This record gives sequence, structure tokens and C-alpha cells, in this order.
Amino acid sequence: MLFLILIYSIPVLAIATEETGSLQVGWQGGPDRRGTWDIILSCLTTIVACTWSIQHLNVPGQADHDGAIRETLRRLKWMAITVFLPEFILAHAFFELILAVQGTEDIKKYTDRKVAKYPWMIRPLIPKSARSQQQDVETVDAKDGLESKKSKSENLPKSEGPGEPDTKEIPDWTLAHSYFANMGGFHYQGSIHFPLTASQYAQEYDIYEMPKVTGDDIADKSKLDFFAKGIALLQIAQLVLSLIVRKTQSLPFSQLEALTLGLAAFGIGTYIVYWYKPQDIGVPITVWHKKTSAEPLRFIRNHDNLWEILTNHRSSHDDQRVDRIKNDNIPVGASKTTHVAIPTLAIMSAAFGCLHLIAWNFHFPTEIEKTLWRVATVLSITVPMTGLAIIPLTQITLRTDRTREFMCGCINLLREISWHCRDSLYQQDLYKAKTRLEDIYAVVDKEKMEQTHYKEIFSDRIAHPVFLDCMISFLENGPHSKRVGPVSLPRNFLSDFKELVDCLNGDGPKTNIDNAKTNVFPRTTLLPKFRKEFNLCIIYATSLVYCLSRLMILGLAFSSLRSMPDEVYIDTWTTNIPAI
Repeated sequence: MLFLILIYSIPVLAIATEETGSLQVGWQGGPDRRGTWDIILSCLTTIVACTWSIQHLNVPGQADHDGAIRETLRRLKWMAITVFLPEFILAHAFFELILAVQGTEDIKKYTDRKVAKYPWMIRPLIPKSARSQQQDVETVDAKDGLESKKSKSENLPKSEGPGEPDTKEIPDWTLAHSYFANMGGFHYQGSIHFPLTASQYAQEYDIYEMPKVTGDDIADKSKLDFFAKGIALLQIAQLVLSLIVRKTQSLPFSQLEALTLGLAAFGIGTYIVYWYKPQDIGVPITVWHKKTSAEPLRFIRNHDNLWEILTNHRSSHDDQRVDRIKNDNIPVGASKTTHVAIPTLAIMSAAFGCLHLIAWNFHFPTEIEKTLWRVATVLSITVPMTGLAIIPLTQITLRTDRTREFMCGCINLLREISWHCRDSLYQQDLYKAKTRLEDIYAVVDKEKMEQTHYKEIFSDRIAHPVFLDCMISFLENGPHSKRVGPVSLPRNFLSDFKELVDCLNGDGPKTNIDNAKTNVFPRTTLLPKFRKEFNLCIIYATSLVYCLSRLMILGLAFSSLRSMPDEVYIDTWTTNIPAI
């Protein structure tokens, strides 16, 4: 919050008055004072530090290891994204930190593995209850350690058998472990394969034979260079400090430096938030299941993807063949509210656009260029906020009066299918699902109505795509068969049930998938027709206008160097600060 307040206050404090009486000069070569090339080189170096070395991408999939050319192209793509959308990179860094903390808390909650202290920069973000719980655990661990040492000294001749597990060799779980797992650093290999996230490892702790990887091992595997990161931060700080000094001395600076200042401000924030995340991991660590336990059934998805939230579409995927974690992974949001990522992006986009207000009254070679800068600045502030405000409206779902009718239809359908099913296992699952729905349907008090996802009511056998297709086929063909009697179903049940099947298969609008619950489903939308197309139109249109405005600002920043006030090239003492 303080970071955003600072970002919004910088333009108010830094807007300069227009230089009307200053001498306008062209290209300056130095060397007695700073030249045009010095400004360009300093800004480009800072931009590279904010866009290239700042990248903390997830681990590539095992099916397609990145070669040198492919890795370079991948980094160039994300470099361009960072130039045009630095607010996305910073927001995603915050969300990844939240995911890492959630994973660490799950390790403490579901396992008996020791968890190391959070780094000092992260502790203020952790709830006090979690911190006090961690201190209590550490105190107990310290006492246990003293007792174990005492028992060891008293029974020194005894030794453990070679087959007994040595839990004391298991390293403490750190925040870096959670980062590493959530970016695809641990990859399960068995009859199925998938990246093992921190939360899934915690929930299925007894299944996996996790390698004894320490925090130092992760740091060694990472290409993270704190020296290089420090140099990049020094370069960014040198630019920010030089502009502050120039402002205090009433010396103007160029539009290119004002543009770079915005990238630098968000770059510093991203560097700080990403400080503990491993960087440039090329190959994951293989994880196997314990021989004494059964194999895991599927990949447990405990994160959302920003693109799916914006498009309101969760792509269908095979939970047994997930190869990598996408680079837009963020925490799961509440099903009935707009995901916090949307307002966060809107606020950060407006904050980044406000930084260009610094050059609102700067001298430009022509009045047209000044007008274009102002128009592009206003667009960069308003367009993303407008688009991100409209998108949730296209995704709003409304409750219908068919929820209880639909539950009653499901009960009748399950009863009818169970009568004609010959498999005893399926009969048991169908009976359990029918009984569970009947219990939920029997509650008529609105305050006590249970809202349970249909995927939890249906067993894995019933919710399997093949069996769901058989149920649809039964609905479509059953009444016309002489062997099957009529089924009492609501008028719109078939279309509603097909929509439920799409939700259970993970396909369709994300809000529908999240709201496929008893006493909630089916739902309707404000835009029943073309809602997906309208949603995508808003995303692509606002993204295009926003990128064009950013491109215009970038072009004007370079073109303005052909005519600058003479005072722009006056040196200050900040030139003595070491920089690249």
C-alpha cells in the first residue's frame, strides 16, 4: 500500500513547469558535460536491468527443454511484456509470494516437517497468529533437540539399523522450497507425471519420496546471482537519485529519463518481492512415490491462471498429464466474487500511467508531440482501468429459480440409472450420490441450505468424463427405448445437465465451474449471448489501445532528444556514483 501511495505521489511532487526561456539544443556529445548518448546509454542500461535480469520464469516442461535459441526468444518475449506491462510483472510477483507463503503454511499444517523461519523481509506480511505458532514450534523443536542429544549421549554404543528412516537428515522446509515447488521445480514421475506444488506435497505428504534438498541446494541450482541483482539495483537507484537531485536543483531532465523512472520504480518493487524466488531453473528435480504407498491419482490444481480469470474460461486439461506450471499462476480466488487480481492490476496500471504525468509540462520539439504525449498518458491511465472494470460485469452470474428443480432432476436421474446399471461398484456410488443429494434437498431453510460442489457429491467414477457422456446419452435416448421407463425431469434439465458436465470436466466459463454447487447451480448471466466474445473483445481492444499508447510514449521519449533544454545536459554530483 505504501508503495502505491509513493507511486501516485511522485507525479504530483515532480511535475515541472514548462521551460519557456531556456535555450534549446540538439545532439550533445560532451565530454565536458553529459551528452545525449550518456542519457540514452544510462536509460537503456536501466531498462535492461528492469526487464531482462528481473525475470523469474517458471521451470520449462520436461517434454520441451529450452535450447539456447528458444530460451533467448522466451526471455525476449518476457522482456517485451515487462516493457509494456511492468505492472503485471509486479502484481504477479506479489501473488507468487502469497502462493509461496500459502504453501509453507500448508507444510506446517498438514505435515510434521520442520519449517524454517521466514526471511526478515517477509515476516511483516505473515499474520501474527502464524508467526506465534511458528515460534511455539521452534521452541518445542529446540527442547526435542536437547532431549535427543541427551538420549544420544546416554546410549552412545547403540546405533540405528540401516533400514530405519533417519528423519533428522530431512532439511527444514524454507520459503525457497515453496517457491521452487510452485514454479515446477519438483516433478513427479510415475505412471502419471506432473509438477508437484508445495500444497499438493503437503496434502499428500505420505505418498512422495521427496529428495533431501536443502535451501543451499536450491540456491546452487538457481542461476540467481545476488551480485548481479545488486548491480542492477545500484543502476536503478543511481538513475532515481540523479533525477531527484536534478529536481531539487531545478534542473530539467529528458522524457526518456521520465519514462525510465516509471520502469525503475516498478523494477525496484519487483526485485524486492522476487528476492527469495529461485531464478533460471532449467531442469526440475525428479520425485518418486514411496514404495509403501499407492501412486497419486492426479495433479491437484491449487492455483488460478490470470489469463483464464480475464477471459473467464478455464481450459479443459488432463490432470494426469500436466507438464509445467504456467507463468501467470496466481492464488485461487473466491467463487462468488471478482478475483482480487483484477482490481490489483487496474490500480497498478493506473499508478504506472500516472508516472508519465511527470513529463506533462516538459519541453517538446513541437506542440503536436506534447499533445500526443498527454493523450497517450491519459489513455495509459484510463484504458486499462476501464477495461478491467468492465470485464467483471461480463462475468457476473445470477441465481435462477431452477436450482432445486435441477437437484430433484439429478436425484431422479441417479435413481433411474442405478436401476439399469449392472456394475455393483457404480451402483454403490450412484446410491451414495443420490442419498447425499436427497439429504441436501430436504433442507428448505435458506439459511441452512448446503452449497456443495457437485464434483464432491459425485464420486470419481460418476464424475469421469466417459460415464458423464453415458449419462447424457441415457437422457437423450432413454425415453425412446422400450427397456427404459420414462424419467420425471424438469423441462430444461438436459441443457442444464450438459452445462454441469462441462463444469465437472473443467471446461467452460470459470465462474460457472466455481459455482457448480447445490442450491446455486444452474445460474444465468447478464449477457446470455456472446458473453465470451464480448469479454474477449474488451480484453483485446483495451490491450491494443494500451500497448499503442505505451509505444507512442516510448517513441516520443526518443524523438524528443533532438531538441532539449540546455540545462538537461548540466552534470550533477550523482555522476560520481558508480554505475554501468
